[in-house]
Amino acid sequence: MFSRKIRNIKEIIGLIEDEALFFNRDYYGYVEDRDNLIKNANYDNLKNFITKFCYDKHSTIIKKTNYMKIYNINNKREYLYYDVKYSNILYIYFTEFNNEIVNKIRQKLKETKYTKLILDLRNNCGGSVEACSNLLRFFINKNELFKLRYKNKYVIYNGGYEAQVFDDIFIFIGENTISSAEIFAYSMKENLKDKVLLIGNKTAGKGIGQSIIKYRKEKMILYMTTFEWYVNGKNIKEINKSREESESLKSIDDYYKYVQCYLGGEVL
Repeated sequence: MFSRKIRNIKEIIGLIEDEALFFNRDYYGYVEDRDNLIKNANYDNLKNFITKFCYDKHSTIIKKTNYMKIYNINNKREYLYYDVKYSNILYIYFTEFNNEIVNKIRQKLKETKYTKLILDLRNNCGGSVEACSNLLRFFINKNELFKLRYKNKYVIYNGGYEAQVFDDIFIFIGENTISSAEIFAYSMKENLKDKVLLIGNKTAGKGIGQSIIKYRKEKMILYMTTFEWYVNGKNIKEINKSREESESLKSIDDYYKYVQCYLGGEVL
């Protein structure tokens, strides 16, 4: 995400209109709503306006905040954890894609002696698509990793030249696997095929990237859509539609049972 500041309600409306054009939505019927908002600009009216014309549940989002939080919105807690499961599988749990975390993971992967890997993305909220592509290139040395569709262009991310081979890669996913974490999981599966097993139910379904808009006058922040992402030509709605829900995946132990079953008792 990147951020910018706005000065008045008309700038916000302009951004919403741009987003409507981006997703080919018909917004010509909302002139009266727009004019009313300009006359009476407040949080509730703006929220109702955005709700009416938003793309989906992950699209334009508005939040009320205090003066301090508006400057500290990007200060989130990051978490990275390593372990070894069943004496021969490297386990990595991380909650965000950023350069610092990805560089640490890459270094750990270079040093490991294990040929089996678990990447736990169950609570990964996403983050930088650049960091996501950087980690993908560690595993994939060719092919298109994913594609971003902006308003006036496409940006394609391709594989790297240093792919490290693992015999088996297990990626844990779930409803809290979001955005860049979804890109990573599905790109790994599409490119490495049978070497990757996705374990988990449907992910959050955030198929867009956003920028942060700060409106200090009304102490508001908005998340505005800037791009859609695609893996192998498919968006997140198409990908999630093909995934089946599993009621047996309720705890981390259930995920480990899938790993054990897949390996046929090899790690027991």
